[in-house]
Amino acid sequence: MPNRIDSIKAKTAGTAKAVKAKVEGLSGVFNTLAKQHAEAKSLLENLQKNPEKKADLWPEIRTALISHERAEIRAVYPVLGRYAELHTLTARHNAEADQLEALVGRVDTNVDWRPAFDELVSTVIAHAEEEELTIFPKALEIIGKESAKDLDTYFQTAQKQIKDAH
Repeated sequence: MPNRIDSIKAKTAGTAKAVKAKVEGLSGVFNTLAKQHAEAKSLLENLQKNPEKKADLWPEIRTALISHERAEIRAVYPVLGRYAELHTLTARHNAEADQLEALVGRVDTNVDWRPAFDELVSTVIAHAEEEELTIFPKALEIIGKESAKDLDTYFQTAQKQIKDAH
């Protein structure tokens, strides 16, 4: 588990991102997802700079990434996929989620984990940017703030269930 300073730093980054996302118009589930992206990015970059912390940071990062992606696939993207305007973005997201899980598996199983981890970091950052800059604003415009708020509750419940199962 990350030490207290690592956790505080990640949570602070997430809170700052949530405030920025809200100012930029993201609300509901999209704000929560942006916050989680910033928290994950902070932890990923911390481990990238401090590989000696792998034993402490990797289990938390792994759980956060897997629960985030699986909850998105379970709760968020099926709803977005109902809209023709979002179908292509949804399909691309689901393919990227599979790629992320495969990279997590490579980090888990490789003795020489750094190349896979570095690829994971760049993939997660690019994935989050695409969601925040392209998918989330378009999805929010289509589904509306009230549905985004309802979807947030559904996402968080799904994520908790996934975390509890692991």
